Amino acid sequence: MTWNDRNSGKKKARELFRLRDLLETKFLLQAIALVLVTASLVWSIVAANMKKEETLTYPQQMKAMKDVEHSMKSLIEFAQAEERRLKRAKDLLNRLTEEREALEPIVEADRKTVQAIFNMQAKTDRANAWQDSGIGFGLGILASLITSMVLGIIGRLRRKKNESAADATE
Repeated sequence: MTWNDRNSGKKKARELFRLRDLLETKFLLQAIALVLVTASLVWSIVAANMKKEETLTYPQQMKAMKDVEHSMKSLIEFAQAEERRLKRAKDLLNRLTEEREALEPIVEADRKTVQAIFNMQAKTDRANAWQDSGIGFGLGILASLITSMVLGIIGRLRRKKNESAADATE
């Protein structure tokens, strides 16, 4: 396992944890914002109703209450939708974390296997290097001897030819 492999694994783990922290922080901020929006909405409605109570008639007050009820339902639906979205994101994060944990031993084993194969190949190459050098040296000597014999035979044949030609001219 190289340093880069270990570093990239740690980097991916940090990214997953950052995502989890971000989701939790985002949910917390959304919850706080939701509470503040709800509180301000209720406060503004109550304040408006207190001012209008003196001037509003019963049907107008009922309509205002229905408007508040509709606003509250919309706010609750929004909060529930955000909660479902956050739950899906957390589920996805948990699934990815589980998958990473399940695959990590396999990847580790594959790395160890590949490293063992490379180590064995390097050992074999070192052993074969001496054999290759010895065979190359031996073949060089053999080629030199064969060349010397061939040149010796050619030299004898030329000498015999030259002697025959010299005998024939005499």
